Amino acid sequence: MADWLGRRRQRQRRKKPRRRKTKRAKDVRGDFISSMPDEILHHILSFTDTISATRTSVLSSRWRHLWRELTSLYIHDFGPKARGLNQILTNYTAPKIMSFHLDIFSDDHSTPQIDSWIEFAMSRRVQDLSMTFNQRKYNFPDFFYLSSSIKKLSVKLRDRYMIPGVTVLWESLRSLSLKDKVKCRVFRSLF
Repeated sequence: MADWLGRRRQRQRRKKPRRRKTKRAKDVRGDFISSMPDEILHHILSFTDTISATRTSVLSSRWRHLWRELTSLYIHDFGPKARGLNQILTNYTAPKIMSFHLDIFSDDHSTPQIDSWIEFAMSRRVQDLSMTFNQRKYNFPDFFYLSSSIKKLSVKLRDRYMIPGVTVLWESLRSLSLKDKVKCRVFRSLF
């Protein structure tokens, strides 16, 4: 028995002692992303849709309010899940939106609700506005044609007429993209 214990002790001595990780070292390595500057975190969050970006607020207190200052918002039609979008936009604090992408593929949202999302983007002086409407009859509100901040506009409609009831005043517009059979006499006269 003593011989067996002696051999076991020799094997233990030959093994290199393991370095124990301190709790502090583990925390620093595990929370590397949260230690990044806000600008980088905003850039990372800009690649996700807006609803997913808001979900990051539960990660830690550091992430709680990051989504509120994103300059790029992407609203993808989640159907009934997107009903909380109005609450999300109410809590949004950034004074300016660089890009706003709105994709609506179902009829779950009312026209006034969609109008309010577009009005929200315009009230934040959006510069890049992209909208996709599929399987839906939608007429843009008059205020849509009166934005002085839009520099890039992309609209995708499926077999819909886009006939403004007012004069189009997009003073800053530099790029206009109309896709999927957009029918508009006013826009055709521009080309």
